[in-house]
Amino acid sequence: MFKSSKNLINEQQETILKLTEDNDILLCNIKELENENNSIRKELNELKKSYTILYNKKEKLENILDKSSDKINNLKNKNKELEKQYKTLQDFLMNEFDFLMNEYIKKNNSDKEKLYIIKTNIENLLIKMNSLNENIITAKKISDELGLLGINATIQAAHIGEQGKSVLIVADYIDKVSESLNRNINDIELTLGLYRDEIQNILQKIKTLSISINDNLKNFQQITEQVNNKLITK
Repeated sequence: MFKSSKNLINEQQETILKLTEDNDILLCNIKELENENNSIRKELNELKKSYTILYNKKEKLENILDKSSDKINNLKNKNKELEKQYKTLQDFLMNEFDFLMNEYIKKNNSDKEKLYIIKTNIENLLIKMNSLNENIITAKKISDELGLLGINATIQAAHIGEQGKSVLIVADYIDKVSESLNRNINDIELTLGLYRDEIQNILQKIKTLSISINDNLKNFQQITEQVNNKLITK
């Protein structure tokens, strides 16, 4: 049984209408997919930027770590050198004071010269200590910068997720280096303080001894002059 032409046309129209509706739905779906794709691409670009920034910071952190490691070694070496210099100074002062006491008893004029030598040596050591103190200030700045960069790297890594684990390791290492650097600085500062106090104490003793020597020398000269005058008058 054949369908009439009218029925065929109606069926075709319905089919076309259905296809048109399906096509419209498909176009809407494609549009949504395009929007989602653009959104994903945008997020990927932002993520790439974050990774680039993080990678650059990681490189910077590694460079700073290398420099801070050298600074730490330099501080340790300077601290050892300071201890060596102080031991030498201590031995020198002990010998000099023994010598000065003997000369003081003899009323020998070389006391003044020896006192001057001791003062000069101590002043030179104080200059070296001031130089070391500048290195401590520099090391403190490095330590502070390491701490800030470590915190920043931790925050960045937390946002990025799994790929940020390597940076977390770097940040953790930075914290350890920073703590070690601070402990080293505190030790050196404490040592410097002890050395300065002791040297100032020694300088005060030298000053007192110098005054005493000068007074006794004056008294000795006055007595000598009086004796000479009496000898002349006789």
